[in-house]
Amino acid sequence: IEAAVAHHWGRPNLGGVRVAVQGLGSLGMQLCAYLAAAGARLIVADLRADLTAQAARTFGATVVSPDQILSVDADVLSPNAFGDVLCDAVLPLLRAPVIVGGANNQLRARRHGLALHNRRILYVPDYIANAGGLIDVAMEGPGYAPSRVLERCQTIKTTTARLLADAEVLGLPPCELADWIAEDRMSKGPDAAPPLPSPARVMT
Repeated sequence: IEAAVAHHWGRPNLGGVRVAVQGLGSLGMQLCAYLAAAGARLIVADLRADLTAQAARTFGATVVSPDQILSVDADVLSPNAFGDVLCDAVLPLLRAPVIVGGANNQLRARRHGLALHNRRILYVPDYIANAGGLIDVAMEGPGYAPSRVLERCQTIKTTTARLLADAEVLGLPPCELADWIAEDRMSKGPDAAPPLPSPARVMT
């Protein structure tokens, strides 16, 4: 979220940024804690009233209904509940210019990522935004320390910033470039560092 906000507005931090958080499970509630500590203004929704009440009490969050959260006036929309949330029915309702969330499979279809790009909505692919979960699993075992996990997770910000900058240079949706990079690295190995591809190559 920090990388996306910096890329889109050139803002150095999240102070005063309005973030709409969909879903207050273990992921969404912890995200609210990080966002509140960073000075963001929270708008939250969940099916469980006790969780929204907790977020309001603890973080000063504004509570809206689950039916409203995707269309609220916010700077950032953060889906952290269901997959397939970005679909034909939802796209016309979106008001946030930036979408970064931890839910898996947020795009119902590839074309929805293209549609977001065409609407000039900055979408960070879910598997980049939620990569911290995999980092956490990879670091389990003897010597496990949450502080080390969080330190390693700082690489996600760097990765996101580079992806967004490269996608802008190429005029591509970040989700398309991210898919191309992932597929290229899976075929060549994790240490491969290819030059930026042509837009035509990514979109084929």
